Amino acid sequence: MKNRRKETRKVLKTRNLKGRKFGNLVVLQKHKQSRNGGASWICKCVCGRETIVNGYDLVSGKKTTCSACNYGKYCFFPEYVECKLPTGMRFVIDRTDYPLVSHYKWVANRAGYFLASTGQRDEHIFLHRLIMNPPAGLYVDHIDGDKSNCRRSNLRICTKTENNRNVGLTSNNQSGYKGVHWAADRGKWRAEITVDRDHIRIGSFDSAEEAARAYDEYALFCFGEYAKTNKMLGLLPDKELIAV
Repeated sequence: MKNRRKETRKVLKTRNLKGRKFGNLVVLQKHKQSRNGGASWICKCVCGRETIVNGYDLVSGKKTTCSACNYGKYCFFPEYVECKLPTGMRFVIDRTDYPLVSHYKWVANRAGYFLASTGQRDEHIFLHRLIMNPPAGLYVDHIDGDKSNCRRSNLRICTKTENNRNVGLTSNNQSGYKGVHWAADRGKWRAEITVDRDHIRIGSFDSAEEAARAYDEYALFCFGEYAKTNKMLGLLPDKELIAV
């Protein structure tokens, strides 16, 4: 091990690292030459920041990214970037959003959303809002319901009402289907939906599955692209929806 370190330092005394790439860092120019023959180098990270790194740390692989990006481990793929946080939580973004996102130290809250400090006291920014930059008063919806999928193709700006429509089963659901509950007075399964604060009874059915299909049909008619149906949630097999 000691011999390897000596060989590495010996090589560094004569090697010009300018233009070389080490992980996410590209060497721009030499910063300072030390008395023992080593040197520090000015490098540019893929996030756009410049940082000064010891030559030995570059060649040995000890340093492959800037300090800000090092908080979360970023893995680059052809069309997207995956970030793994120290807690083990992960999120994905488009490659084009990496320079914007990598400036922050992200954490996940209890609800599963990713947020970071803005530098101002008690002020935070959510990852999906940073990417989409919605106007004041509007929301950003995760189309597939996956809060870790923050690619632009999975995000859309919407109103609070539209955002609330794209939700799954509630914690107190007992039927196993969205918009369906047991109507003891009728002895049947009832499908219901709320549209603009109006509570609508769609109908009563012999089976919970029939009621769920009726709910899906009505939800698609009322909510369009913002409808979160039982079929989308994987609760119904692939069959044609029944007519309401």
